[in-house]
Amino acid sequence: MQWRFLQLFRTDSRFRFYLFAASGVWIYLILRAVFIPLVHDEASTFFHYIHIKQFLPYLAHWDANNHILNSGLSILFYRIFGSAEWSLRLANLLFFPVYAWYIFQLGFFLKNTYLQTLFRFVFLLMHGLVEFMALSRGYGMGMALLTAMVYQFLSYKNSHALNHLLDALIYGVLGITANLNLLISFLLCISWLGLIVFTDGYSKKYTRLGLIFFFGLIPVIGASLIAFELKKQGLLYYGAADGFWRISVQSLFKLLFGHAHIAFDIAIVAGFLFVCLGLIFLVLRQGLFQSINNTHVVFPLFFIIGLTAVYIQNKWMGVNLPEDRTGLHLFIYLVAAIFFLTDYLSFSVHRLWAWIALPFVWFPIHFFLHLNLSYSTLWKNEHLPEFFYLTVTKDIKPDGQYATLGGYHIQNMIWYYYNYRHNGNGPMMCSEDYPTWYYDYLLLNPLERQLPDTINYKLLLEDKYSGIGLYKRNQAVSRIHDTTLIFSSLPIETENEFIDFFNGTNHFYDGDSIAVEMYLELTSPAKPLIASAVISFDKPDGSLICYQYISLHWLRDQYTDNHTAFRHVFFIPALPADAERMAITLWNQKKVPIQIRVGHVNISRIRS
Repeated sequence: MQWRFLQLFRTDSRFRFYLFAASGVWIYLILRAVFIPLVHDEASTFFHYIHIKQFLPYLAHWDANNHILNSGLSILFYRIFGSAEWSLRLANLLFFPVYAWYIFQLGFFLKNTYLQTLFRFVFLLMHGLVEFMALSRGYGMGMALLTAMVYQFLSYKNSHALNHLLDALIYGVLGITANLNLLISFLLCISWLGLIVFTDGYSKKYTRLGLIFFFGLIPVIGASLIAFELKKQGLLYYGAADGFWRISVQSLFKLLFGHAHIAFDIAIVAGFLFVCLGLIFLVLRQGLFQSINNTHVVFPLFFIIGLTAVYIQNKWMGVNLPEDRTGLHLFIYLVAAIFFLTDYLSFSVHRLWAWIALPFVWFPIHFFLHLNLSYSTLWKNEHLPEFFYLTVTKDIKPDGQYATLGGYHIQNMIWYYYNYRHNGNGPMMCSEDYPTWYYDYLLLNPLERQLPDTINYKLLLEDKYSGIGLYKRNQAVSRIHDTTLIFSSLPIETENEFIDFFNGTNHFYDGDSIAVEMYLELTSPAKPLIASAVISFDKPDGSLICYQYISLHWLRDQYTDNHTAFRHVFFIPALPADAERMAITLWNQKKVPIQIRVGHVNISRIRS
C-alpha cells in the first residue's frame, strides 16, 4: 500500500488534490473530537466498557451499545491519555485515513473519470457518515473497514491474488467487531469468495477455502452467537417491529440531513427502482454467469441481498427493522450501486447516462453548509454543554441538605461524565420519574419546557442547539425529617455483595413521597470500585414498585483516601398503599474489600 500511495502521489494530480481535501476533512474531524461534547451513547460506552476495562462478550456487560473493536481500542487510549473527549474518540479518528484511502481506490473500478471524481468526493464529504469517525461509536470505523473489505473483495475478483483474499477476510472480521450490523455483508462476502475459489482452476484452492472457513465462517458463527444472545436478552432494542418506511428510511434521512422531506422519499424510490432495473438490464445483456463476474454488480447485489436479509430477519426471526445509523450501510450500498450501474450504462449504452449521478453533488454542498465545531449534527437534540454542569455546582449553597437534579434519561450519562471529570463533586441526576417538580434543579427538553409546572422554576440557561433548559426551583420543597438509619457498628470491613442499611417490611410511608439522603465515607483497594447505592420498594407478591441506583464507579476512579465521600438524594414519588418491603443497600458487585468508616441514611417526607 505504501508503494501504491507514493506512486499515485508522484503521478496522479487528482490524487494529490483528493489527498489535500481528505487531510482537511481529517483535521476538521479532529477538531470536532476535541470541542464537541459527548452524546449519550458515547458516555454510556465509556462507563459500561472503557472505564472498567471490560469489553469482551460473555465477560462484559451485555448490551448492543458494545461495539467491541471501538471499546477495546478506546480502553487502550484511555489508559494512555485519560478520559478527555478526544481520547475516547481517537480510535475512530485513526480509521478515517483507511476510509479515505479505500474510497479513492474504489473509484478506480469506475471507468468514467467524471463518475470517479464525483464518487470519491460524495463519500469523502458525506457529513452524516464521516461525522461518525469523530465519535466514540463503532459505526465510523465499521464503514471504513467495510469500504476496505469491498475493495479487497473486488481486487480478488479481478486478480485472484492471495493477499487480497487475506485482506478481505481481515477487514471483514474487524468490521463485524466494530459494527455487528455488517454481519450479513461479511457473510455475503465470504460466500462469494468461496464460490470464486471453488470454481477456480487454481491447484491450491482447498487451502484458500480453508482460510475462508477459519478466518471467515468461524468469526461469522461467533458473531451470530453474540447476536442471538443479545436477542435472547431483549437487547436488540433499537428500531421497531414494523413501519419500514418511517423507521428505516425516513429516520436515516433525519440522521443524514436533520429532517425528512418528500423529495428524499421520491429520491429513494427512484434510486431503488434504478438499481433494480439497471441490474436486470445488466444481467439480461451479459447473461447470468458472465454478469456475476462483472464488478458493476457487486454493490447492487450487496444492497438487494442486504435489504432482503432485513425483511427475512424481521418477518421470520422477529428482529427489529434497522433505524437510522443501524441501516447506514444499506444507504452506502444504494448510493454506490447507483454510481456503478450508471458507470456501466455510460460505457455500454451512452455516455450521457453518467449525468444521472449529478444530483449526488448535494452531499458535498450539504457538508459545507453544516460545518461546525459546536454540536453533533447526528444527535443535535442531545447537546448538553459542560457549562450547565459548572453552573449547577457553582450555584449550590451549603445549607445542610444536598442539592437534587432531575432530567431526561438521555441526559443522565452525559451528566455522569461531567461529574466524573470533576471527581464526582456535583449532584447526580435522577431520571426515573421525569419530569417531576420537586427537584432543586431540572434539565428540561423543549416539549416539557412548555408545561405549566415550570412556573415554580427560574430558567438559568438554555442551549441554542438542543433547546434544553436548565431550571432552578424558586423555593425548595420542604423535607420533613422522619428517621435516620445507621450501621450497628462502624467501621465495617467486608467483601459481602450486599451491605444493607435497611431491608425489611415497611408500612411507614404509604402514600407519601419521600427523600432518601445517603452519605458514605468508604475506602476500597479496587480501581474502579464497581458498586452501586440502591433503594427499592416491592409489593407483597415480590413485584417491583420502585428501583433506583447510583453507581459509585461512575463518579470517580477509586475510593482510597480519608476524604472520599459518596452522597446522594433519592426522590421516591407517592408510594402506593401496598408498598410492602423497602431495601436500602450498597451493592458490592465484584465482592471486593470495602471499609465503611461513616454511613447514614436520612429519610424525609416531601411536602410541596
